[in-house]
Amino acid sequence: MKKTVVLAQPIHSAGSSILHQRDDIEVIELNPYSEEAFKAAIARAHAVILRVTPLPAEMIAAAPHLEIVSRHGVGYDAVDLEALNARNIPLVIATDGNKISVAELAFSFLLSLAKNQAVFDGETRVGRYNEVRAANSLFDVAGKTLFVVGFGRIGQEIAPRAKAFDMTVTIYDPLVDDSVITAAGYVPVASLEEGLRDADAVTLHCPKNADTFDLLNTETLAMMKPGSLVINCARGGLVNEAALFEALKSGHIGGAGLDVFVDEPTPGDHPLFNLDNLIVSPHVGGMSNEAAQRSSYRSAQNVLDLFDGKLNPEVVVNPEVLPR
Repeated sequence: MKKTVVLAQPIHSAGSSILHQRDDIEVIELNPYSEEAFKAAIARAHAVILRVTPLPAEMIAAAPHLEIVSRHGVGYDAVDLEALNARNIPLVIATDGNKISVAELAFSFLLSLAKNQAVFDGETRVGRYNEVRAANSLFDVAGKTLFVVGFGRIGQEIAPRAKAFDMTVTIYDPLVDDSVITAAGYVPVASLEEGLRDADAVTLHCPKNADTFDLLNTETLAMMKPGSLVINCARGGLVNEAALFEALKSGHIGGAGLDVFVDEPTPGDHPLFNLDNLIVSPHVGGMSNEAAQRSSYRSAQNVLDLFDGKLNPEVVVNPEVLPR
């Protein structure tokens, strides 16, 4: 009997092609996506590949044949993990799909903010050439301290990029031993507060959960140096947006780069968008051409590996559900 794989949204041909090449696989691709179509498709699914589509408990309950859920990326806060665990269904991630792309976007935010590119671009285009040069506020990142929160796959990519620009790199990750960070050539810090106080810029690369929600808030932002920078390419909700607005408006935080927001799609009348010391993008950190290719291939291959009995436990978020 054929296995049915549901693509909640189209994925790069690098992934979809390896599914279509299999005679024992039926592929259902939703394009366009609708909740009704997804519910009808998942009722037949043995596997589902998700990009940004949420997978709540009620949708999992509507999938009696489901054997695996594969994320086209690494974040999984929109998937009901408890509901999967209750049925011993593994949730797998595309471990190396987007780490380079997200790290590059985060670092581009850092450089753009340091060089005040957004303001200079707009002012130069309207003829304020001499005025904007006289009022320049750019600075060098060399010699500054970048505080990386989270030393997972993406944190481990941005750290060497910062070091190559002669920055001091400090790391906070309670799940990683200090000796690992030191051996990699960086400076471990004992607490979030310690790292924030010494940082010229902070970049967030940790998951969103009960411990990290509102990680940067009125209190923690106030700990940072005047004029320091905030970058979030991880998940909306790690930064309290109202608190960031006030910190940016007052100038205590000199600039911020955000790829993620609490509400996505983010409404155009968001108060933050009225500030000129903010750079934003629409959650595209993991959407480079190369990331799309890597993520699609890995998310599809993870499904095939489960069907073929050779799933790598290292890509499984909840390995406790795997057969012993």
